[in-house]
Amino acid sequence: MLLFIPLSALFLLLTPVVAQLPEGVRLSAVVAAIFLFTITFNIANDPYQALMPDITPPDHRGRVTGLWTLIGVLGQAAVLLVPVRTVVKIEITAVVMLAATLVTCWKVREMPLQGEVQYSKRSTQQIKEALHGLSTLKQARLALIIYFFYGLGIGAVLPFLTLYVRAVAHVPKQQAEDMLLVLMVSTAIAILPCGRYTDKIGAGRMLQGGLALVLMAAVAGTFVSTLPQIVGAMILAGFGNAALSASAYPLLTILVPAEEIGIYTGLQTAAASITQPLTVTVTGVLTNMGGFRYIFVVCCVGVFAAMLLLTRLKPERAANEIAARELERQR
Repeated sequence: MLLFIPLSALFLLLTPVVAQLPEGVRLSAVVAAIFLFTITFNIANDPYQALMPDITPPDHRGRVTGLWTLIGVLGQAAVLLVPVRTVVKIEITAVVMLAATLVTCWKVREMPLQGEVQYSKRSTQQIKEALHGLSTLKQARLALIIYFFYGLGIGAVLPFLTLYVRAVAHVPKQQAEDMLLVLMVSTAIAILPCGRYTDKIGAGRMLQGGLALVLMAAVAGTFVSTLPQIVGAMILAGFGNAALSASAYPLLTILVPAEEIGIYTGLQTAAASITQPLTVTVTGVLTNMGGFRYIFVVCCVGVFAAMLLLTRLKPERAANEIAARELERQR
């Protein structure tokens, strides 16, 4: 975190700078800066997320994740709403990233690692061992496949949402962009109750409920035609997003060994995002052929597949699989 958040903030600050370069290299430079910002931020964000199970007992992880998500959503909304130029928003974001990371690394105490950890192993060897461990951690493997499919579904909608609203409801650009704010607000309203009930009913059940809500919103998106109807679908999607955000990571933490949570956190991020380039390309082709409603058709397929797979997930078997995995690592 201390290495990659400053790098991420640097690339973020460079984005408006390189946007002033000559026209021939401007676009390439901006794309490169955004790409490097995204890569370095994600590298730092996974270990930050992996701090949560280190310092939070299992029966509190839903509500802690919910609070963490709420703070993130409020921060995004604040950046969108603050009445300053985009360059100033970027500068504020970079400063907050640096300050929050310094405070976190200074104040948060990680839980001491249990058992023998061989730090001499190369990163590639550790990753190979973790991937091999998925043959034993069958519930974790299934969970990663579930994250892959719901990432595919959600990834089909978000890049095209504003264009969809403008095309379907025939509203100005600003009103279309406000739908993202509706999604954020509804997520913020529901996230704390979802986090609390994740701890009460289980992360798997909450994840299934979230997927069901997102599927309902996606089905609605295929036929709504007015702005109020779209607002209703966005509210439903926001509630579903809250349930997913509160439950997905707490579910993973009970399916894998505590000593390897960092690597499996990275695998979860990869599973949910690896489909993005393909999804955007395929969805873009479909929208050119038949209109923007196809983004919700793709979403329905991905989310429904995730729901079907989730019915096969058995978290109660995870403890035995983790014990078997520990025996493998000791050999």
